[in-house]
Amino acid sequence: MSIAITLTTAGLAALVNADNTGTAAAAIAAVGVSSSAITPSASATVLPSEIKRLTTFGSTVVDDQTIHVSVEDDSTDVYDLHAFALYLADGTLLGIYGQADAIISKTATSIGMLSADIAITGADASGITFAGSGFTNPPATTTAMGVIRLATNAEAKAGDDATIALSPAAAAAAFPLRSESQGSKTSGIYWESRPSGVIEQWGTITLGGGSNIASGTIALPMAYSDLASMRPSGNLCDAPAGNWSAATVIIRAVDTKTLAYTVDTTDVGHSIGGGTRMAFGVIGMA
Repeated sequence: MSIAITLTTAGLAALVNADNTGTAAAAIAAVGVSSSAITPSASATVLPSEIKRLTTFGSTVVDDQTIHVSVEDDSTDVYDLHAFALYLADGTLLGIYGQADAIISKTATSIGMLSADIAITGADASGITFAGSGFTNPPATTTAMGVIRLATNAEAKAGDDATIALSPAAAAAAFPLRSESQGSKTSGIYWESRPSGVIEQWGTITLGGGSNIASGTIALPMAYSDLASMRPSGNLCDAPAGNWSAATVIIRAVDTKTLAYTVDTTDVGHSIGGGTRMAFGVIGMA
């Protein structure tokens, strides 16, 4: 869980160095627990209705504004945890948190475990150290090792969550890129499907030589949803010397998976030479 803890006035003072120029080192030594649904107050010096203080906890600084705390209670005590507090080594109440609903329910035969990312607002958390003796499962960041969840395919396609990890399978679902050969190995058709539902296909074909006009069809590896969404285009490449910009290249969609092309070099003054290639592309909705 992720929470924003209320820093106490005394706790904030303990985090400021003697010269009031920066953060002082402060060690969290215990975690107090309470079954009361309290409203946190910055003026508090102890946790109201405190049941006990636990030292079996693990903690780490995640970043300048966040610490991770994992608390464990393996006693036979029974209580519903509604509030907890962080105490420094000298007994100062650093911060306090409470809510109406039970955070955890501790039974006589269970181990109470709480793991939380705690936002430290109004102070720099980098100077906080920890005196507890226990486990910790901090969240992973770009600079710290920790626990992280894998993204679903939908989350990978959305691309707006910086706290989850991308698996190879989710990456392939979000950014698929495939190719199929068309004719020779040097004439290929490539396609890319984008998260927005757009498919782009492109490639080259080799035109037959000896004439001013070449025509034919191109079978696409991926079908579009309808002809109206398809936008094909093309131009000559690797052509012999000449004013090839004057050549007429017409490409149109015959159906949702087929393009038809016509190349006319009459105005160029040269016939289409053997090995002349035409580059083409088409974009549309899947």
